[in-house]
Amino acid sequence: MTTQTPALEKISILSPRNGDQVSYRTSIEGSSEKVYGTDWKIYVLIKPENDVYYVQPGVSVSSGGRWELIPYFGRDPAQSTEDIGKSFKISAIVTKDSLKEGKWDKTFPNYVARVDVNVVRK
Repeated sequence: MTTQTPALEKISILSPRNGDQVSYRTSIEGSSEKVYGTDWKIYVLIKPENDVYYVQPGVSVSSGGRWELIPYFGRDPAQSTEDIGKSFKISAIVTKDSLKEGKWDKTFPNYVARVDVNVVRK
């Protein structure tokens, strides 16, 4: 799934895919175009069902445009099993804004490219 804007910045989530099951710390892999070496940044936001978005730790983009991070899908299962079976939306965006890691209860951030994937926590 890829989103494109007139400026040609692109972003894709390669893994996981829509409907996949994820664990508490499942890797997200993606690709991008026209982002590396520019002022553009990639952020991943995770939204548990019936909750707000959570900005994940920063994403580093390789010269080939690939990126990867290991986000948090809910709470640590050693402390709570409440998130098992919940749906989560993954949103990856390209933006020039700087976002702070953690809870994002404001309007969705500005972006020039965005891609969404829906997964289920196992």
